[in-house]
Amino acid sequence: MSQLISEDLFACAVDLSDEGAHEFAFPSIVACGVFSALEFGGSSILGGDLWKKVDGGFAFGKESWHFGSDGCAEKRWEVFFDLFSGEDSYFSFVFRSPLR
Repeated sequence: MSQLISEDLFACAVDLSDEGAHEFAFPSIVACGVFSALEFGGSSILGGDLWKKVDGGFAFGKESWHFGSDGCAEKRWEVFFDLFSGEDSYFSFVFRSPLR
């Protein structure tokens, strides 16, 4: 993933492997930038999860979004982000990297 977004954005990433997830999550303040960078880089964004910062770590926020039949991942992402963004909210993304 670090090859697909800027160093500045990736520096904000939280490695969720200690929580049992093989992914990275990003705080609300940069999550939209990460989405845009992935999209601009040609990745197919399939969905993502909400994570909450809790004492000493992170917990799955019990909310997810996914690309739907309406053909617009960006709209679904924007609605999800608007509902759940906040100081303790972090977002992970499920995507397919562009073929090289």
